Amino acid sequence: MVNQEVIDKLSKILALASDTAATAGEVEAAIGKAKEIALRYGVSLASVPDGRESKKGPALKVETNNSLKPKTRFKHAYHDPIFAVLQQVFGVRILTSKHREHSSTHISISAIWIIGEETDVALCLAVYPWLERHLPRLFTVAIKERRVAGRDRSSQNGFFWGLANGIVAVNKREEAKLNKDESACWALVVQSKEDLIAAKMAADFPHVKDAKSTKLRMDWTAHQEGRKDGEKINLRQAGPGGKQERIG
Repeated sequence: MVNQEVIDKLSKILALASDTAATAGEVEAAIGKAKEIALRYGVSLASVPDGRESKKGPALKVETNNSLKPKTRFKHAYHDPIFAVLQQVFGVRILTSKHREHSSTHISISAIWIIGEETDVALCLAVYPWLERHLPRLFTVAIKERRVAGRDRSSQNGFFWGLANGIVAVNKREEAKLNKDESACWALVVQSKEDLIAAKMAADFPHVKDAKSTKLRMDWTAHQEGRKDGEKINLRQAGPGGKQERIG
């Protein structure tokens, strides 16, 4: 049974996250802290009152959100690795609509859907712009430092997927720190969430099937360099005013 003190603490943190007067940095920090505490104690954030109302919400609330917009019109080599990071770290599903424009060799992203528990979706919306800004910067720094040979697609694929693997590895380690009882409780929460997301996917996107994986040309030296950089990224510090805001 979770200590009431933990619930009360989470309630106060969520109240800050939902305060319309809070800055983007304050909201992001509050959500990150709430997620960290919830992970430690195996608590569903959707079941915690936000401090402004006495009634508890449903155990888990899953939503489909399509408000995310990429900063660039065209799909780049870092987009799929970013989506992979969000899916693996926050447990959401991400679908995209892509098309090739007339007389163009570039692929455009016309829509992005995030399907997941509402707090996880909020985290993805907060973290995505940071990742989209800083992953390309890290690649530029690696080239300047001559750790990556060039800007060819093979080097980009290798570096960005290496970054993604490193970010996932370091941010997943929090789960490994849970004791046996907490791990069992967290596993039940994760399984429940996965089931609800699968049901939401089937309801909202009945004709969508899992995409077949495609082999990418990768420079494995670039991949190793990307992974090293990725393992330095703590997503809880990503965002306005965070320690990792300046790169390079």
